[in-house]
Amino acid sequence: SEALRTLGSFDLRLKALQEDYQNIRSAIEALGLDSPRDVRVEPMVAELKGFKEVWSALGDIWGEVDVVKEMQWTAFVPRKCRSSLDAIKKKMDIMPGRIQQYEAYRHLYTMITNYKSACLLLTELKSDAIKDRHWKLIIKILALNVASPNRLVLGQLLDSPLKTKETAVKDIL
Repeated sequence: SEALRTLGSFDLRLKALQEDYQNIRSAIEALGLDSPRDVRVEPMVAELKGFKEVWSALGDIWGEVDVVKEMQWTAFVPRKCRSSLDAIKKKMDIMPGRIQQYEAYRHLYTMITNYKSACLLLTELKSDAIKDRHWKLIIKILALNVASPNRLVLGQLLDSPLKTKETAVKDIL
């Protein structure tokens, strides 16, 4: 992922910085000068290691979320979607506390929770009673960039303002 590539770039820079710092310390000691006691590079190395661990762990989770979001609306099965999101949340729940403390984890967890709550309305939208004329209105209300519901992907609905426009959508139902 892009985040891991960026962290890898920072890791290379930080290793170079750490090496330069050690060379400077060696030079200071060789000159018989007092070396500074505060080492500011090690905390950065530890924090970078934490970020890499978090993004590596969350990368698999993001992949599973993407699989759910890439599902065609015509193939959407509410029970299967809910169970997939439940399984993802369970995987996140068992992650170590050091990973759960990061904002990236909390953001993803909140997003999955929101997707899960949207499944109730999506179940109603999957009704056979909803015809193309209804879908045209729903697509317009949600400002989706799609010509017909047959080309709709679940992620478009999940990432749309479905929650804020819920009453307008329910009025169509």
